[in-house]
This record gives sequence, structure tokens and C-alpha cells, in this order.
Amino acid sequence: MATCSLPFTATHPTRLCSLIGVATPEGSDGGSARRAPAGYLVAETVAFLSELTLFATLGVVGWRLGSGGLISIAVATLCPSLGVLIWSVWLAPRATHRLSDPGRLIAQIAAFVGAAVLCALSRLVVWGIVLAGVGIAAFVAARVFDTPRPS
Repeated sequence: MATCSLPFTATHPTRLCSLIGVATPEGSDGGSARRAPAGYLVAETVAFLSELTLFATLGVVGWRLGSGGLISIAVATLCPSLGVLIWSVWLAPRATHRLSDPGRLIAQIAAFVGAAVLCALSRLVVWGIVLAGVGIAAFVAARVFDTPRPS
């Protein structure tokens, strides 16, 4: 089996190796080589796809909330840009000022709830509810599956 020594984050140096299904070198994580649980991989994948969907939804919502023409284009550009900026500074795995849990989870939930509210304002109520439900469930599940288990 191939080994991996690429750090993903300062707090989870073996996360990238685990996500791509490569065993970590013996002792690099304080124990023996291990793989990430399948549930964690699924939760992280759905969480990532939810992030991308969140940003695309912000663009659609911005377009619908604009008054037409150049205003709609500006708002449709500004909404996802602001969302990506906030996410990249405080929530992304390599964020410069990454929040620690549980603050990061609360901020992620707030982002999805905020997007759901904007969806409701632009008459995309069902889409907002589904996006928030799936996104929040995925991020909570990723935390649950990432919790260390006693050996």
C-alpha cells in the first residue's frame, strides 16, 4: 500500500491521506496506519458538494433579487463572491483565520440557514429548505464520523 506524508491541516495532518484512501506512514498520526471510515468520506463529499451548491445558489438568488439588467448581474456576482470570500477566510480547510469547532460548525450552519432565507425571499422556498437540510446534515455527519473512537 502506498504511503502519504502530505499535511492537510495543522489539526488533522492525516486528513488528506485518509480522504484519498492512502494509508499514513507508521507513527505519523501517533498510531498505526489507518483509513478513514466510509461514512466520513461520504459525509465530506456531500459537504463539499453542498458548499459548491451553496455558492451557485447565491448566484441564482442574487439574480432573482436584482431588479433586472445590470443590477441583477451585479447582485448575482456579488452574492457568491461574498460567500466565497467569507468561506475562504474562516471556514475552508486552509483558511487564513480558520475558526475552531464548534464555532466553525455554527458558522457553516448559519451560512446554509442564511442561504435558505435568501432562497425564500426569491421564491425558491423548497430549494432553500433542501439545500440547508442537506448541507447542515452533511457537516454535522462529517463531525460525527470524524470523532475519535476508543480502541
